[in-house]
Amino acid sequence: MKCEICHQREAETAISTDGDDTSELYVCKECARAERVRRQKKRERTRKDRGIPPGLSISVAGFGPADEPPPFIEALMNAVTNAFSPDASRKGDESRQTPGRKNQEKENGEAQAKEDGRGKGRSSRGNKADAGDPGIETPLDNVDANYILRGALQLEGMHLTGELSQAVDAVDKLGMKLEGVEAEGISGVAHAYRLMHSGDERKARRVLREIVYRERSAREALRDEMRRTYQDALCRSLAILKNCRFLSPGEYADLLSPLRMGAADGLLDGIDFDEINNMIESLELDSGAGSSGEFQENFDEIDAATADRANARFEDVVLSDAAEDLFK
Repeated sequence: MKCEICHQREAETAISTDGDDTSELYVCKECARAERVRRQKKRERTRKDRGIPPGLSISVAGFGPADEPPPFIEALMNAVTNAFSPDASRKGDESRQTPGRKNQEKENGEAQAKEDGRGKGRSSRGNKADAGDPGIETPLDNVDANYILRGALQLEGMHLTGELSQAVDAVDKLGMKLEGVEAEGISGVAHAYRLMHSGDERKARRVLREIVYRERSAREALRDEMRRTYQDALCRSLAILKNCRFLSPGEYADLLSPLRMGAADGLLDGIDFDEINNMIESLELDSGAGSSGEFQENFDEIDAATADRANARFEDVVLSDAAEDLFK
């Protein structure tokens, strides 16, 4: 029997029809894997493209005049400039300096960057990394554990406030990269990202500190100004985990991500931060590269079993009294 999708190779397995669990398609291994990735991407778009609910505004970074760079990009660029200033560590926040001092430090930073570049063609503003250069992962040795997930930065707060894509673009403009953890062909699973750089490590560490600061500010904004968005993320994840019928590893990690943040804030009863963290760390996230030719047989049955375990574990998990007070 020929594959019912490509009609070329021999059918080797069966998958449920998209949107209909009562009927099946008999397909080859290659088409089954491609269909799994397609469905995962569809779930990803449905879940992540909702945007901020009507009536809510983003107040973490604010907005400036149209002819000025977005605040996040400007802050990161200022951070990079200050990385080359000899007294940057003593002066702290860039916003406290006068415009004249900012311009002087910018000039000093650019001059120092050219000297440190040693022919690599990079300035303190950060050009694109060399083509094909994978970069070096910036160490997270001084980052609070609440912001580290699977060895990467968990930027769930900026995702919920709508700042995450702006952060990714800003870092890219500086010649660095926020590289998302991948699963089933989807990048940024659980909103976990690694900061990769190819230039001066001092610059990368300065940008890393700025990203962590922005993530902390985003989480504070969720607690103080965007509580309904925070509540929706927690309740939506709990509802799906209690009632889903199929659950892939990548989607499981995505759903656990806001709960991890909520547990760190003491907003859940029935499960704690360490258990959620261990759940995400233990997930076998397939990168989806497919270079080895391996194929997971009967993935619907595996995802169904994962969903059953999640249903049972989260059946009694609820928002805590602290959450009820915060969201009332």
